[in-house]
Amino acid sequence: MTQPGATVRAKSSGGTAMARILVVDDEPDICDAMVAVLERAGHDVSVAGDGATAADLHHQHEFDMIVSDFLMPGLDGIELARAVRADTRPDIPILLVTASASHGDIAEARQAGVSAHLAKPFKLTDLRNHVAALLAAP
Repeated sequence: MTQPGATVRAKSSGGTAMARILVVDDEPDICDAMVAVLERAGHDVSVAGDGATAADLHHQHEFDMIVSDFLMPGLDGIELARAVRADTRPDIPILLVTASASHGDIAEARQAGVSAHLAKPFKLTDLRNHVAALLAAP
């Protein structure tokens, strides 16, 4: 669906979107799968192929949540979380998706403002459930 650095505006699959979600991942296949499950859940999904593009989109649009890969070229998921937290809407939930984070990385991510993490590989239902829980949290 997307190449690193490219942005795509995906439309929800009919009806009113439950939430506006920014998905950030430099692996197109993983990104496509996440977009598909989130759209099926009724969300309006936008995509960024890297952290810098995601930060720009976050400044231009109001999202209800960010789902970001950890390891990406340029800004990684932790640096993106720091940039988002320094912005005018520091309360947005951020779900970090990662295949290689150590306990130290997860601790650093929490300090940077990441709300939760999901280990790769994951079931798409786990993604949907994590997103629902984070969006429902006060």
